[in-house]
Formats: sequence, C-alpha cells, structure tokens
Amino acid sequence: MVFCHFLPTFVAVKRLLTGDMRKTLLCFIMLTIAGAMAAQDFVGNSDINSHWREVRIPVKNGGQAPGVLALLKAFHQVWPTWTVNEVIKQANKPAPTTFKSGTATIYEDKEDYRILIDKPNGYVDLTSETDIDQMQACVWRKSDGHRIFAISLYDQHDTVPNLLCWFDYNPKTQAMIPESSPLDDFKPACPGAMIQWNLPMKGTNFEIYEYYNMLPNPIIHIYTWDKLSFRNSKTQINSFEYYPSVGSTHHAVLRPGKWTHYALVDLTGEKDPVLVLGKMEDGQMTDYIILASHEGDICQIGEVTSEGNQPKPDIIQGKKLIWHPFEVNEEELP
Repeated sequence: MVFCHFLPTFVAVKRLLTGDMRKTLLCFIMLTIAGAMAAQDFVGNSDINSHWREVRIPVKNGGQAPGVLALLKAFHQVWPTWTVNEVIKQANKPAPTTFKSGTATIYEDKEDYRILIDKPNGYVDLTSETDIDQMQACVWRKSDGHRIFAISLYDQHDTVPNLLCWFDYNPKTQAMIPESSPLDDFKPACPGAMIQWNLPMKGTNFEIYEYYNMLPNPIIHIYTWDKLSFRNSKTQINSFEYYPSVGSTHHAVLRPGKWTHYALVDLTGEKDPVLVLGKMEDGQMTDYIILASHEGDICQIGEVTSEGNQPKPDIIQGKKLIWHPFEVNEEELP
C-alpha cells in the first residue's frame, strides 16, 4: 500500500531522468518504502495484549534447550516490537562500542538507552531513563526439560503501558504455549495500587511490586522457583521512618521483629489507603498501629494495644482488616 503512493510520481519522473539517475531514484524510493513498511510492522502492547494468549508460537530449530535469544526471536516473528527488534539487531551484529560486564554484553546508545544481553543467565533487556519503549525477557529451565519464557514490555504511550507475556516451551513440539503467570493470580491488598514486576537477570525469583501513594517504597511479593513452578514465599516492606504522631518532631523507624502482619484500608473511598501494622501472637492480633500520609509525611494516627479496654483489633471505623504476613527488608534500614 505504501508503494502505491510513490508509483504515480515515480512513473512521471523517470521519463525525465537518465539511466543512472533512474537507478539512484529507484534505490532511494525502495529504501523509503522498506523503512515505512518496517515501521508499520511493529505492534503495540494493546494489540499484543488482545491476542497473545491465543497464539501458539513455533520456535524454528528450537531443539531441546533453546536460549533466551532463540525464544525471543520466535516471539518477535509473531509479535514484532521496536524494542525487541533493537535487541535482536544488537545480538546479530554487536555495535563497535559494545563492552563486556561479567557474563553480559552491554551496548549504550547515544539516544540514552542500554541493551544488555546475558546469554549464560538467559536474560536480555532494553532499558532507559527516558520515555522510550523498554523490555525485559528471561528463561527459566524446568526439571522436566521444558522452559518458561517471559517477556515484559513497557510503552507509556500505549493504553496498556505494562505487559507481561508468559510461555511454556515444549522441546517435543518445539513451540511456546501461552500460560498463566504469578501475576495473573495476584490481587493487591487494596484498590488503587500500581502494580509492577521484575524479571531476574540473576537468580530465579520473580517479584511483584505493589505501590501506594503513602509508602516511600513498594510492598515486595517474592515468588520462588522450584524448577517446575513458582510459589509466593514471602512479602517484604522496606524499612522507613515515620512520625509517632501528627506534629511530632522525632522519627520512629519500622524495624524487624516488632510487627508481623500488615493490612491496607481505604477509609475515604479515594483509593488512598492507610497502612495498619499488627503483631500476631497465638493466632490473635494483639497490637496494631495505623499509619497515614499527612502533609507529605507518614504519621501514626491511631494505636490499639492488648492493654486496657480497646476496640477489637480487626475493626477500624467499621472496616474489616485483612491481614497479610510480612518481613521488614533489613537492607533498607536507615
């Protein structure tokens, strides 16, 4: 269809040109057409999101143990994107400025993006601090000979800005079959959460991040790999400082050992929940504190202890608390 727009002009102009000039013009037009068609061939996250679960992807010469690039190229044959195209070009013909870092090769483009390819660890990405499209992909090796291939695509200008696609590669059929991921079963503790995730470059854990406005860092849900599937093994909250009361001049710090469970409650209906930290003993919630955002700071706005005549610990203004076990991430202690 692109060629049809150029054809009348080309036919009219070529009569005025010499043979060599005609060849030059034809080469220029065909390069322009190829570029336009290539740009049109890329699909967006919303297009992929609508159909990827329905499509079986053959992997040419996949064999028994295809690497991350072989699976990525197969995905690209069906769902071509700009980011994956850039990664494949770099893999096929590394740029002169490519350098090694451990087991990975890294290329930093002058347009402020970076391509990392780590074939031994089964991981690739294209990342940037600008607003361009980005991607991650990795492979997990299963004990039954299959592979899990996951690809994460980011495009902030798409109606689906973040997309995770998840496949099982069967060496007998040499094809990738779409399947559900841990993200499909994940439910945030409260409406209004922003959900992100991370594919591992090293190690095998899959992590889901649950963001809320009042917390300085996300709640981290860690899924461990047992060589066949993932299980949600633990949840972490990074240590942070808060004021023990509104108007207080000194900080308290969330540290390991004090609290065992958390809950998030939307008291206002504006999807901006308060955080409740509780201590459970013998199956009973004995103490808890309520933390909320106040003028840009995290402040304690309520407390329930096991001493005295206190309200039931599972009710805040008629709201039932759903408790989740967690650990404090000690690496983030201030």
